[in-house]
Amino acid sequence: MTEALALFRVAKAARRARMTPRTLRYYEEIGLLPAATRSDTGQRLYSDADVDRMRRIEQLRESVGLSLAEIREWLGAEAVREGLRDRYHHTQDPETRRHAVAEAMKVLERQLIMLRRKRAILGSLEVEYTERLQRMGQVLVEGATPASPV
Repeated sequence: MTEALALFRVAKAARRARMTPRTLRYYEEIGLLPAATRSDTGQRLYSDADVDRMRRIEQLRESVGLSLAEIREWLGAEAVREGLRDRYHHTQDPETRRHAVAEAMKVLERQLIMLRRKRAILGSLEVEYTERLQRMGQVLVEGATPASPV
């Protein structure tokens, strides 16, 4: 017995992914989401896997701070790793497995570089704002008058 695949129209899929329908359509338009399945009446339909991908995009955009171009690169890297994972699991040949692992490591290294860049930017901002806060504190405590404490 086969379970029916749950499909959601734009509004419900967007709600489940915590984004607007307009954003969902835009992500599909620019290729971050694959083209939606269509109903007999032409309405877009999205699966749970599509909704998971939408959530992943939002997580990368909002929490990690990646641009849409960086998200495209990130998702491409995840797709490459998925292919390598499949290759690894569908062979018993040790050389093919080693090659798949080596390639996956290169992809992960590129993703880590992206994360480290974001972390460095955030670290610089933190230092800058901590220094500003200290200068403002000096104005209050010592009455210092820097050019612009605010």
